[in-house]
Amino acid sequence: MELEKIIAELSTGTREIPREALAEAAAHREEIIPALVASLESAVDDPGVVAESVENSSLLCHALYLLAQFREKRAYPLIVKLFSLPEDELDQLTGDILTQDGHRILASVCQGDTGLIKELLENPEAYEFSRSAGLCSLLVLLKAGQISREEVMEYFKSLFHGKLEREPSSIWSDLVCCCSDIWPGEVIEEIREAFDDGRIDPAMIGPREFERDFKAGKDQCLARDLGNYTMIDDVAKDTSWWSCYHHRDEWDEDEEDDEDGYYGESDEDDPLTDDISPDTVIRSGGGTYIREAPKVGRNDPCPCGSGKKYKKCCGK
Repeated sequence: MELEKIIAELSTGTREIPREALAEAAAHREEIIPALVASLESAVDDPGVVAESVENSSLLCHALYLLAQFREKRAYPLIVKLFSLPEDELDQLTGDILTQDGHRILASVCQGDTGLIKELLENPEAYEFSRSAGLCSLLVLLKAGQISREEVMEYFKSLFHGKLEREPSSIWSDLVCCCSDIWPGEVIEEIREAFDDGRIDPAMIGPREFERDFKAGKDQCLARDLGNYTMIDDVAKDTSWWSCYHHRDEWDEDEEDDEDGYYGESDEDDPLTDDISPDTVIRSGGGTYIREAPKVGRNDPCPCGSGKKYKKCCGK
């Protein structure tokens, strides 16, 4: 396939994964990288112009994943600049990509160099979910063996001790989640204080959960599967969740007609508050937390039943 044809296929907003074009792009990676990098440059320089074009937006989104798959470090500073754009502009350009795979993309292009990632996550002016992507990218690098757990925990401790502003935000909740994933022993008192100060969203992680991980011990925590903390290796597979590949005419009729939101439940049957026993109420200085439902992901339906994604509703 000619280079122009590959780019044209990747620039078309289709209802099917462009598997052939993606395979051809991988086969001609050196030839196509300049065009992919140029797509990032355009988005950083003129985000509004790129967002208004289906072709440019589609190419940008594919470029993020392909450059991550190629481990292209030239893309690293551009992706950090892209993720540093204001919330509205970034949402228009990348949609759910930031919260779904932003951490994996950052880790894939940095080649173990965490300097720009740390600048992003320590920047109080950056979009909170961009900062969280930077934070979670460190666990991707840890799982890939590019940095050590000791290095990660030392840095996490510095975040508790002044490198993050002490205000409630998703970055604090993700920090506690990341610590629990790799055992929170070194920062157990800092986490308890963060809960007491009300900096942690109990829908993301509650006091009981991180205490359970602490009691489980380091070996047991590290033996667990870290889930979505992997590098980008297969663009066709890693983009299969994109909404454009899930056609509305394939939805279940009940879901399509659901007026009560994604859960199909009214406020009287809230999955977070139904049949709560005294044992499910956890008090930790700053307040009372209830979290017996599964953890809520950024792109998951909000448990309040609004029909919005969590990041656009209660998690905002």
